[in-house]
Amino acid sequence: MGGMSAARVSTPNMEIEIPRRQPGSLRRMRVVSHARRLFCAGQYLRLRSTTLFLLFIAIVLTLILIEENAYYGGFLSNLYGNYYNEVVYLEITKRRPEAKNGTNDTRFNIAIVVILNHTTDYDQYPIAQRTLQCYAQLFDYPLIVISLDQNKEEPTAITNDGIMSPDFEWRKKCDQNDFMFRRHCVLAQLLRHRSELEYVVFLDADVGVINPNHLLEEYISESGADLIFYERIFNYEVMAGSYIVRRSNYSINFLETWADYSEKLPDSFHGSDNGAIHAVLLEIVCANCSQARKDLCLNKFWPASKNYDDLSLFTSCVRAILGHRSRLGDNNEIFILTNPTKYWARDGWLTGNQWAPQEFMFHGWQKRRMDRVIFASWNSPLKEQDIVAHSECRFSDEFSPSQTSQVHMNWPYKNTFMRSNEFIESRLFSISKKTHLQHLANLRKIDMNLVRII
Repeated sequence: MGGMSAARVSTPNMEIEIPRRQPGSLRRMRVVSHARRLFCAGQYLRLRSTTLFLLFIAIVLTLILIEENAYYGGFLSNLYGNYYNEVVYLEITKRRPEAKNGTNDTRFNIAIVVILNHTTDYDQYPIAQRTLQCYAQLFDYPLIVISLDQNKEEPTAITNDGIMSPDFEWRKKCDQNDFMFRRHCVLAQLLRHRSELEYVVFLDADVGVINPNHLLEEYISESGADLIFYERIFNYEVMAGSYIVRRSNYSINFLETWADYSEKLPDSFHGSDNGAIHAVLLEIVCANCSQARKDLCLNKFWPASKNYDDLSLFTSCVRAILGHRSRLGDNNEIFILTNPTKYWARDGWLTGNQWAPQEFMFHGWQKRRMDRVIFASWNSPLKEQDIVAHSECRFSDEFSPSQTSQVHMNWPYKNTFMRSNEFIESRLFSISKKTHLQHLANLRKIDMNLVRII
């Protein structure tokens, strides 16, 4: 049978010959079988390696997306944010008028005030404070930086001409233990004692000027409001760290009431002065509002707050009572801006510190958050080395837009941060939309709790 031997197998009915394979043939079969097993094993290992690699890539991309969304700018944003290929200097075209618009009266006396807990805190905000100093000098706005060092009899006030000016008493009145509240009290005493000041622009120390082609006069309400606030874009909070105050008894009393809330805080994640301002608004402008609703905000949601989500529930509760209004008070003494394109400042990290011509100041320029992958981290839109390399702001003998003027060199822009108004508005609108959806979700929870009470 073709060179093969055969074996006979007997059964009850017949005999069958079964061919026997030669030893060489068996070896070939074993080799082929072994090769097939190796091939299959190789295919399996390649498939397994590919699957593991794709899984690893998916995990990495997921983590990056989570981190990017969580921090409004994470590793990739930081990597991109530190890249630029050109330093740009823009002409400063604004001029501050010598008189109020349409009158022969002298221009408003508007001061910029920054209050620190300790003098050493100043070093944590080098870019913010340098740009603020240069801006104030450029347009002749008094800049007062006050340090509330505990070991001094009086606060240290540093004006923009370098003069130490501790010329008002505050310590007897402002005994709040929490600095965040005490600073509002100190500002109230400054307004009491400095009658020449018509307006004060109060700023957190980490607020800097990104675009000096704006004047403070642009943001003073024509309605004559005593206090001007703005709504933060990524939540519904009324911003506590930057506001404009007209010197009046109403505004001074408001600031003192706000400061005294340091003794009324619930034992919870209360949000410090940023949470308290909402309670103050209810107390001052909403005396005749529904007591059941106010109790829900002040006695249920605020004391029960354990995190930012809980605090946002309290904020939404208060804002729902106040209604969708920009002007509050019997005589519209309080004005709250809700259109980000009209703000004098915003959180720069919301757009990775990319900016547009319509913007003025950015909040969040803290040294400890710079180039970090943490919440509210930021990359400088200005070339830091060119700013800190000079001990003073650079000016020519006469401010002019000519090529000999050095004033524009105080803002060395990284070209990758410069965007159009439309681009920035689109980014901010996207964030505002998410914030609004969260606010609506909060309102549903509030209504459910209100139904139980009623």
